[in-house]
Amino acid sequence: MILGLDVSLKRLLTQEKQSLQLIVLLTLLVPLIWWLFFSWSPGELIDQHDNLMTGYVYKQQFIEVQGDWKRFLYWPQLLGGVKVHDITGSLPIVEMLVALGADYVTISNVSVFFVQILFGYFCTHIMFGLTTAVLGGTKASNLATLIPAGLLFAFLPVLGWRMTHGHLAIIMGLFVFLCMTSLILDEINGRRSPIRFLLALLALTNTFQYNGFQTMYYSVLFGAPIVLALILAPPGFKFSERCRWLVFPLIVFLCALLFSVPKLMGMFANAFSDEVGRAAGQNVIYSYTVATIADWLSSIPWSTNFIPADRAQFLHHEVNYPLGAVALLCLLVKPTPALVKVYVGISISILACIVISSNVKPLSNFLVSLIPMLDAFRVPARGILVPLTFMSILGVALLTLLIGTASKTDNEVWKVWMLCFLAIILAALAPALVADLLLAALVVGLLVFKKQCVSETYLLTLSIFAGAAIAAYGTRVDVPIENPISPEIVLPFRNTILSQAPELAEPLNRAQVLVQLQGMGYNSALVMGISSLTGYWYPPSRYGRLFAEVNGYQYSPASAVFHNNAEFAGYSVLNRLYNVQASIGQDQGQLIVTPMEATLGKAWFSTRITWQSSLAELAVDLKRAGNAGLQQSARLLTEDPATQVLKAAGLDCQHGELIGIRDTAALFPLHIDVSTKGKCLLTVSMNYSNIFSAVDQDGSQLTLVPTYGALLGVIATEATQRITITPQVVAFDGVDSIRYIAMLLALGLLRLSAHRSKRNLLWT
Repeated sequence: MILGLDVSLKRLLTQEKQSLQLIVLLTLLVPLIWWLFFSWSPGELIDQHDNLMTGYVYKQQFIEVQGDWKRFLYWPQLLGGVKVHDITGSLPIVEMLVALGADYVTISNVSVFFVQILFGYFCTHIMFGLTTAVLGGTKASNLATLIPAGLLFAFLPVLGWRMTHGHLAIIMGLFVFLCMTSLILDEINGRRSPIRFLLALLALTNTFQYNGFQTMYYSVLFGAPIVLALILAPPGFKFSERCRWLVFPLIVFLCALLFSVPKLMGMFANAFSDEVGRAAGQNVIYSYTVATIADWLSSIPWSTNFIPADRAQFLHHEVNYPLGAVALLCLLVKPTPALVKVYVGISISILACIVISSNVKPLSNFLVSLIPMLDAFRVPARGILVPLTFMSILGVALLTLLIGTASKTDNEVWKVWMLCFLAIILAALAPALVADLLLAALVVGLLVFKKQCVSETYLLTLSIFAGAAIAAYGTRVDVPIENPISPEIVLPFRNTILSQAPELAEPLNRAQVLVQLQGMGYNSALVMGISSLTGYWYPPSRYGRLFAEVNGYQYSPASAVFHNNAEFAGYSVLNRLYNVQASIGQDQGQLIVTPMEATLGKAWFSTRITWQSSLAELAVDLKRAGNAGLQQSARLLTEDPATQVLKAAGLDCQHGELIGIRDTAALFPLHIDVSTKGKCLLTVSMNYSNIFSAVDQDGSQLTLVPTYGALLGVIATEATQRITITPQVVAFDGVDSIRYIAMLLALGLLRLSAHRSKRNLLWT
């Protein structure tokens, strides 16, 4: 007996045979396809671009804290100090791999395979669920259908761009739609599955604890018409019965959310705070690119040959969303009333996405103003991933239906299998454009000669589609590479720098780094363990606004790349405030460290306050004042709510002295020894954040304020001798116990899912 259930292990395994087969096959075949067709071998890195520039330093430092996300809250080394986990979250699977001692390359590659396997699994299951719930099929699937369908969805061409661009979070957000659709189809068909429940819980807990909020949101927004259509599609059910189909899936989602609450607290608090640029209320929807008619037309084929020549290559992954001839498969079956409802749901989703992402005025303006938070995400064309994925699933489901209902021939099974295997291989090796034309001609041929087609014909067609999908996928991925940032490469750079300037090993001593490591871009300094104001991340909005204002350009909430350029108007003042002590460049291939002008240091006391009415006024004052003036009188903004604690009380400081500061590679907790007479304001040369807590030597809480527009200020009293600053996890009492509740709920859901309920649909 398992968990006290009245089902034997043998019966459970029989019931779960298809799920187990599919997972095992995908686990074996996904890495094999990468090895056979995409030149990958173990030890080479698949996920590049953003994964190298931001994901590398993330995983590198996550390994250093041994996967403990609560020690992974703030980096003082990047852009003057940035939040980390509250912006990015962390995947439980990555935590597990870190605990197992995996290196950066292994973690990245396993993450890619993990997403592809689960994506292929849920799409394939939805396909089989649709054949019963919507299309009226009754025939069970077989292994010959399972393999090409699973491969097609695991290597759906539209995923290719993302897998090697460091955009796994965008794909993972789609699990919200896929898991909900899969679980609802199980309810409609009366076929709950323990394996599917566990996989849905696995997918959702990883999704909710990561930063794929945009496509999570789009899964709800653009997936809602499709899910509603599925619920309304089967005939002959009462409204109450259709509502009941939502209960079990929603409880599964609740269970996944409960598992994720400890991490989500900080992520949600950050998303709705005044510290993040891309937040609710910030309009960045069209700040990067707007979809054009040419983009949509070039997304019809799987081939990349039709992408407009004037579209920059670095934008291809954001403007090309290939659907391919799989959409033509919808013509193979005469529409039924149930199928028409589903078509209506898909059409609403696609039209809404095109209107919004192409900025079709005035309708787009109306929808953006009507739908909360829609304007907080850039590149709205990503929303098409939801209906496009479902359209692909539906097309293959219709083909699968024909495989199950067409007449059988007397061909031996092994001959059919060999033919299908060869079809997958040959189609995968064909040029994508040739495959596109072949698939279109093949579907037309099926329409014309439908009466002559048999089951094997449709199975062969599915195999050709699977192979062609792999080919089209391959045109969108980069060739895997050896680890370009191995310790053997990085350490000589770091050692050369520290041999000339050993003080740069301390996080609050920064440098202007003018050299870049391969693939690392503006985060090269962080990879070498050197603090810098140049970087690629999501800094606090106060820093972003200050950086833009002192340099004389318009602030964009979507900005993620900051380069403290010597030609910028604010270069000098930012260097002085953030303690940028040296410049690191190259001379005849050798790294050279050059000292820069004097700064205000790691921290300093101010005996008085100068209030500025606006950021523009502050920027002028900062560039005009000298170091002594900036140090003696702290600049505070009257318009910043976080400074109001000093507005009425002010300071009463006769003397403030910095005695010592503990500044090692593991910066936190940051201990600062001080001596004061009166109430004084200490500024630390790193960005203010609402996750910081400061206490004195007795554990008494000290007040924090943003100074100079963005820096961290601490109000010290006369009794203060030591200040200890630490970033805090956003939580409430008992938050960790929620996971125990989630575990109990999961066990209950597992028991419910193990019961094979009576089938709801009885098609004739």
